[in-house]
Amino acid sequence: MFFYRQKRILYNTILQLLFILTLPIACDKQDPDEATIRNVCIIYSAGYSDLSTALTEDLADIATKGFVPKRKGADVLLAISQRTAQPGDYITPTAPCLYRIYKHSGKVIRDTLFSMDEGVSPLEADAMRILLGKAGELFPARHYGMVFSSHGSGWLPPGFFRNPDISKKSKRERRASWIPVPDSYFQDDLPGFILTKAAGAEYHQKPGEKEMYTVETDIQAFAASIPMHLDYLLFDACLMGGVEVAWALREVADYIGFSQTEILSEGFDYTSLTDHLLQATPDPTAVCDDFYQYYEKQTGIYRSATISLIRTGELEDLARTCRPLFERYRAEISALKPSEVQGFGGAKRYFFDLADILEKAGASAEEMAGVQDALDRCITYKNHTEKYYSANVRDTLQIHAFCGLSMYLPSPSVVTTGKAYLDEYYCTLGWNQATELVK
Repeated sequence: MFFYRQKRILYNTILQLLFILTLPIACDKQDPDEATIRNVCIIYSAGYSDLSTALTEDLADIATKGFVPKRKGADVLLAISQRTAQPGDYITPTAPCLYRIYKHSGKVIRDTLFSMDEGVSPLEADAMRILLGKAGELFPARHYGMVFSSHGSGWLPPGFFRNPDISKKSKRERRASWIPVPDSYFQDDLPGFILTKAAGAEYHQKPGEKEMYTVETDIQAFAASIPMHLDYLLFDACLMGGVEVAWALREVADYIGFSQTEILSEGFDYTSLTDHLLQATPDPTAVCDDFYQYYEKQTGIYRSATISLIRTGELEDLARTCRPLFERYRAEISALKPSEVQGFGGAKRYFFDLADILEKAGASAEEMAGVQDALDRCITYKNHTEKYYSANVRDTLQIHAFCGLSMYLPSPSVVTTGKAYLDEYYCTLGWNQATELVK
């Protein structure tokens, strides 16, 4: 979930929304010259949820304040986007669209290239594959990158973050596209509640029903749905900064940028994002640093950010380093209590600091030096504020350890509901198969 941008002047926000909604729209067929396309940057913006207004503002920031490439330039900016018809309307169906944003004769143009049927969610694996496949078909290029902006819940199976009781449902019910969620997740107007991108998914409500649902995809299906290789994949979504996520996507993208904690509503700096990514050599490090620097300057609960950039080619070495340690300290890891280890999910105990787990489990200084060496080769950038905000505790929490990757802590005292189901699912993840954290 997001918090609505408290510090933006209402008048300015309305102007931005009007701008993006009234951009000239065209539907002419693209006929790009493959030799002239240097980089394609895709903003994957899934906002059929309480994020709808905020994600619209992000694209408006690019159009009004950021760098927009020319139509005949070497770089191409695409957006895959879906919004609610009105804020809070999760019944009226809308269509996910692929469109190009470019400058022509001094004007910013939103050129609609392809749309799916109304009611389809861009978070469904098949829809994601079609939308990204169409982008690659229309704009064949040597280099692609993607910024994914939506809710996020890391490596967790669909629906579990919001409602661990989903583990009690049948396998058929758990495979359903629409997953019921508790009403408490939609009380975003409560005093003191700051909206974050905390729990993954788009929201839906069936006509005539009061029950709310989410549409989600798990990280393995997400990885399988990306048809082109990416130079970078940046998650403007909460809790994605785990080694499980990085491993699942290691063959999809060369670099992955993500947050270990929840991301506040401002998210990335979209006014500078395309400046960094649409150049001869895209600079995802600068995007991550802009994100950190923005929040480091804030005050109170708004001073909250964690971020890291991972070189995926080094993850196998990290797995080889961790596997014998997970085996050696298996009992000690299982005995750890959540209060003893750096957590990143607030009251949701599924995301802990990878290095801190091993250190608190009793790994020697020599062993930890090996872990740190592997992390240093893998993590090219990391930073964090002194504390992080979590919506599920409505407060900030201290950060005393930060290696740049979170990980599951398979301890009975950590996961009190659905642990057997969670462990069973975890065993299907590539990171676990490589390291045998959970046996």
